[in-house]
Amino acid sequence: MTTHWKLLELHARLLPVAEREAVLGDIAEAEMPFAAALSSLMGLILRRQLDCWRSWRPWIVAAGILLSIYMLLVGESVSVALLVARNAGHAIFAAAALPTLQLITISWATGYATASLSRRTLWITFILALIPCFCCFAVFRVPGVSHFCIFSFFIPAIAGAVTAMRGHRLPRWTTLALALPNASLLLPNTHFTLVMYLLLIAALWPCWYLIQRAFVTPHNFEGNVTT
Repeated sequence: MTTHWKLLELHARLLPVAEREAVLGDIAEAEMPFAAALSSLMGLILRRQLDCWRSWRPWIVAAGILLSIYMLLVGESVSVALLVARNAGHAIFAAAALPTLQLITISWATGYATASLSRRTLWITFILALIPCFCCFAVFRVPGVSHFCIFSFFIPAIAGAVTAMRGHRLPRWTTLALALPNASLLLPNTHFTLVMYLLLIAALWPCWYLIQRAFVTPHNFEGNVTT
């Protein structure tokens, strides 16, 4: 198997399984040159992606993940980095334990919910998610804290997305373990205006999604959503 063919197979993973096998079979049968085959394959992938984005769901999911990143994930990532940088020894655990747990759980839930609701547009959605991160990266200036801490939420988010892509249904206790650490974010805060509080509630939508799946419609899990 040549490197060119491996590249074609890698790009073809963006297509549904049945269509992927048919397209690769046609390319192999026609013995197309690599450049022509890649061009034809990418054109087909682009058309399929545009078809997906004609539905309302990918737009809502993309807006939701951008809201979560702006309101929670970037801020929590920087907050954890600051707490670790400004404390030492046992004080690090005392100061950063809950924020770290919140960062991991909300990030994981965001990846899981995004992949569950909009699987076929997942890669574009994650590219869009990088935009606010790079904007913050460009202006981030905090002594003693790495610029790259802004992206720390991506690791648990990718783990959550992979879990959803495999079609795993979460038990109720797991759902509660993911959602409850973030409940403290909703405690009354004198620094929050009503608008900020409502935006925070909306930004926690991945947690609400997990709870709805586990408790409202526990026997109707749609892990194979392909929109």
